[in-house]
Amino acid sequence: QKVEGGFKRYLNLMRVEKVKELLTNTEKSIYEIMQDAGFTDQGTFNRVFKQNTNCTPREYRAKSKEKE
Repeated sequence: QKVEGGFKRYLNLMRVEKVKELLTNTEKSIYEIMQDAGFTDQGTFNRVFKQNTNCTPREYRAKSKEKE
């Protein structure tokens, strides 16, 4: 599978998928989830997550709770 932007972009996509899974299926804090997914900087984490989902991690968690 070819991902435009190379390995770093692919890695960030995989990390965001992990974050989405953890936001939906756990009660861990967003900071813990950020670390579990391999992000070390909160600013970078928020930017990458929002670029890939068009919402913040907090908004994503709230939306996933509404669907239940």
